[in-house]
Amino acid sequence: LLPPPRFPRTAMEALNTTSLAGLRAVEVQEAQAVFEKILGVSGVGPTPDGFFLRKNPSELPTVFANGQAIIGSNSMDTLFAPPWPQASGMPDVHFTMSEYKSLVRGFFGEDGLALYPVPTDAGSDTVTEAFYSISSDVCNTCPKHWIAQKLLAANNAVYTYHFGYGRKPSFLALACHACELADTLQLPPPAVQSAPGEILDFFNASYDASLAASMSSAWVSFTKSGEPQLKEVTWPRSTMNMWKSPFLNISTLADGAPK
Repeated sequence: LLPPPRFPRTAMEALNTTSLAGLRAVEVQEAQAVFEKILGVSGVGPTPDGFFLRKNPSELPTVFANGQAIIGSNSMDTLFAPPWPQASGMPDVHFTMSEYKSLVRGFFGEDGLALYPVPTDAGSDTVTEAFYSISSDVCNTCPKHWIAQKLLAANNAVYTYHFGYGRKPSFLALACHACELADTLQLPPPAVQSAPGEILDFFNASYDASLAASMSSAWVSFTKSGEPQLKEVTWPRSTMNMWKSPFLNISTLADGAPK
């Protein structure tokens, strides 16, 4: 199920809230009723990988202890949470430096703008890429690091990664949510899922045969031994120092090859 383009903003307006904090304060039953009305289907509700998390990850119980986990995020892991460009309600449009400044300041104040300053390059691609960076951090990267910290505190061995491989220039060499699935499963994108053309284009842009061989090998070794092993590099364990914790970074070279 792919929500309509304006679903996030329409849902927020229907729930009379403008922030993630306000969304988390909404009763689950109320949110579910709004989602079902907008989408026109029943049985829709908050899910770990769907619409929104009812609580901050730091408040959620630890699921298991003394085990192993791989936790990852993507460079365009925006999903359906604010901040959004005002023009469309979704992070898929280009906008100006002044619009970026207003958007970030409006959601996060001056402190947020200091952490994510206005790009010095006035090019729309640069500004859009900067927006994706902050939106991805808010929606996925930071919450996933918080979850990693909770699992580490429960004596789990945790390995984190950030997937940013995308060879298509029009996608700014970024990777959308779940774009690494084709590589981790070592399956060409059409074999992963049936999806509309635009979504499938993202999966195709993030798939590389050599990268898929390495990533799938790491996942297989993790399944067997609890430790992901790569021939090319060492994948270190995460540490309790979230700001300095090592992670596996997968990015895009200038020639479009994975790094």
